[in-house]
Amino acid sequence: MQDIEKVTLPSDASLRDAMRLLDQTSVQIVLVVDAHNRLAGTCTDGDIRRALLSDGSMDDPVSTAMNRSPLVAQAGEPSSNILARMRLNRIRQMPVVDANRQIVDLMMLADPRKNPDTDVPVVLIVGGLGKRLRPLTENCPKPMLKLGDRPILERTIERFHEQGFRNFFLSVNFLGHLIEDYFGTGEAFDVNIGYLREKKRLGTGGALSLIPEDVSGPIIVMNGDLITEVDFRFLLERHQETKSVATMCTREHRTTIPFGVVRSEDGRYISTDEKPTLSHDINAGIYCLSEEAYRSTPKDQFYDMPTLFTDLVKAGHHCSVHRIDGLWLDIGTRTEFERAKRVFGEQ
Repeated sequence: MQDIEKVTLPSDASLRDAMRLLDQTSVQIVLVVDAHNRLAGTCTDGDIRRALLSDGSMDDPVSTAMNRSPLVAQAGEPSSNILARMRLNRIRQMPVVDANRQIVDLMMLADPRKNPDTDVPVVLIVGGLGKRLRPLTENCPKPMLKLGDRPILERTIERFHEQGFRNFFLSVNFLGHLIEDYFGTGEAFDVNIGYLREKKRLGTGGALSLIPEDVSGPIIVMNGDLITEVDFRFLLERHQETKSVATMCTREHRTTIPFGVVRSEDGRYISTDEKPTLSHDINAGIYCLSEEAYRSTPKDQFYDMPTLFTDLVKAGHHCSVHRIDGLWLDIGTRTEFERAKRVFGEQ
């Protein structure tokens, strides 16, 4: 049973209070209660980031950012049933409430920060030119741009470190010496870092051909200019459960058409859908690959990850997708970078 009081805040507490509580505890969720001490909602780091990205402030009440309809379990429900529902819905925490919606427990699948270390290597693709962020990237690799007081890449490595990952390969090309000078062997960050040095740009997939021969088993690959709260151990579990040769993370992307979309048939008007919003799953730039997959990448030629998946499917291999939710920022444009700076600078 969790010590509920340590992870609970009143609904009028600030987002700053919620962020502070998340930093102090390891459960990665805040339980928000109303004036009668009933569960009003839940709040995660991702909820706070999304609120700030929507022009919120750290002084806003936590109620403005919380999930008002979290999945909950009922007191007395068998633990095995609760855990099964958590796995089915891909969530790591679930409040347990009584008939009056008073919180009696918080069920946890696992605490990533307390997970044992894993030998699975992480490959971070950090050799891009960052053209869309020029002039900021003329003398600084995009992953080394700072959010708050730390480079994007340092935040990424820290996120993996919290989940037990200790072995990294950084695929470097453009201004790669600046990355190597900063991170070195990784000792200062309590990790092990090796470098995949591209003599020419090899793309997001081609760099995998440089992975040393003594590496075996699955790896995780991620674009180095992402900020995300993905549970990487859960991704690894799903990859292994589905027996996939390669798993691609996807996320929902919504596009609003700024016009009325007309439906017709054989010249006959049927209806107009005013400014509809379309939903698509997009490539999130995060992957889990079996040894067979990354050893199949061609040597010394440009090759991207979507092509790798296409080639694997053509060869008859089973590839899967793993849909992710929560915070995900692609620091690819000046606009997105400025938004991310504002969020992380307010901590």
